[in-house]
Amino acid sequence: MDRFTELNLRFSKKSQVSLRLRMKEKQGSENAENQVIPSTTMTSKIQMRAQLTYQLHKNLRLRSRLELVNIYGSGEMEKGFLSFHELKFKRLKTPIAFVLRLTFFDTDSYSSRIYAYEQDLPGTYSIPSHYGLGSRIIFMTSYKINRSLSFYLKFAQSIYEDQESIGSSWDRINGSLKSELKFMCKMEF
Repeated sequence: MDRFTELNLRFSKKSQVSLRLRMKEKQGSENAENQVIPSTTMTSKIQMRAQLTYQLHKNLRLRSRLELVNIYGSGEMEKGFLSFHELKFKRLKTPIAFVLRLTFFDTDSYSSRIYAYEQDLPGTYSIPSHYGLGSRIIFMTSYKINRSLSFYLKFAQSIYEDQESIGSSWDRINGSLKSELKFMCKMEF
């Protein structure tokens, strides 16, 4: 069973608040060491989100989000927290734009991870999962030379305070720091 409610409030042309509540129940298996056949258990997940978008200036927008998740199942409770603050600058008559986002997260495990969509290069998307204890910073900029030539640059860095390595197998990184650098030159004819 999945229930979803969202309330969007616009206080003025400059400010908007979004409140979201999602409750999800699903049946899963519980593996115990002494059991030959795993037993089933019900898991409940409750996600709450509050987001504020405020137009500071006609060229500058601030967006802040707070998201909480609680998971109940097999007599245990896991919880997670995510908060981000994003500043976006775009001026119509100048060729430059940028986005700066700071994200802070704290979840009990990977099961209580929280996904947050983030702006990426044109034609691509990014929805990273945030789990454990850490933070992430994103800086993205674009520069439009003329109608047919644009440059894009994105730098993102995640810091996991509670992990000695990130990922697994071929994607494993020894250390608690994960950095990404993307560059694109877009030519239109």
